[in-house]
Amino acid sequence: MESLLLPLVMFGGLGALMYFQVKKQKRVAASVQQMQDSVTPGVEVMTTSGLHGHVVSVTDDHIFVEVAPGVTTKWVRAAVREVIVPPVDSLEDDLNALNTDSVILEKSDKRDLG
Repeated sequence: MESLLLPLVMFGGLGALMYFQVKKQKRVAASVQQMQDSVTPGVEVMTTSGLHGHVVSVTDDHIFVEVAPGVTTKWVRAAVREVIVPPVDSLEDDLNALNTDSVILEKSDKRDLG
């Protein structure tokens, strides 16, 4: 009886490792699928080959990525590795530019009413 205990424990441990590995793979596959389904025109993406570009249009199985002004390539949707999120600094710069533009517009409006 004692001679069977060690193999049973080892097989049980192996079974548990396999179970958790499969569970992790399913979770990762679901998150990748959700990311690829969320690709919409206007977002910047990186493909599995490392190409960066902006999505121009999306069909059921394909996306069209603009890699340079006027240069559009067709990709299988599954080739999208990640959606590139602009850094926070560039978002703050855009916000500051908008605030500066609105201040300039307000000043020019006051001058026109003069």
